Amino acid sequence: MVTYAGAGALLGFVLVPVVGAVPGFVGGIYLAERLRLGGHGQARAATRAVMRAAGTSVLVELFACLLIVGAWAGRCSGAEAAGPGPGDGGGVCPGADPPGGDRRDPGRMRDFEGFSETEWAYLTEDRARLGRMATVDPSGQPQANPVGFFPREDGTVLVGGFAMGRTKKWRNLRENPKVALVVDDVVSVRPWRVRGVEIRGEAELLVGPHDLGPHFSEEVVRIRPRRIHSWGLDDSRGAGS
Repeated sequence: MVTYAGAGALLGFVLVPVVGAVPGFVGGIYLAERLRLGGHGQARAATRAVMRAAGTSVLVELFACLLIVGAWAGRCSGAEAAGPGPGDGGGVCPGADPPGGDRRDPGRMRDFEGFSETEWAYLTEDRARLGRMATVDPSGQPQANPVGFFPREDGTVLVGGFAMGRTKKWRNLRENPKVALVVDDVVSVRPWRVRGVEIRGEAELLVGPHDLGPHFSEEVVRIRPRRIHSWGLDDSRGAGS
């Protein structure tokens, strides 16, 4: 009986939004009793008895659940049309994009085989001057720092600083060369659009002359990417917003 009543309420809710759950629920109980008892009169009387006994309270609870499901489904469909917002959490709607994710390929990290044209254009444009580099110290504690970065045509990325050799990130990389670099920005707030590139790889510590500029110390980190992920770079609406 419970199965018939629940299925009837759900079907009624879908066919006649919201209010259809009530006749669907009662119809489900009637169908179950009709199959059990065989006659219309007996099934009708049994349905009234069930509704008097506990059916009303069950219907109220089921109706509330259906309203919640309907509101959730409406939110997901609306979020899919509008795109992710600054307060959206990941995993709220099945198949939804992660915040700021690429709608065509959400959350995909790929093996690095060179920068794509859009990645290279983004990393070398004038306003992409600052990234955040993450390293790990000997105790396993991650550390992230804002850094200046310089993509090279050979696929590596140089990171410099005013006194790089005296920094904790330099000491971290001497012990553990694993490194990650994120470069991103907010293109538009309304609607919410972000774009960026994440690079994971290994670092080489270089000391000596370089072409990064006179204000940088002779110590330079060269990142050799192993994996890369980018998002929002192909949105033609982005750059001018």
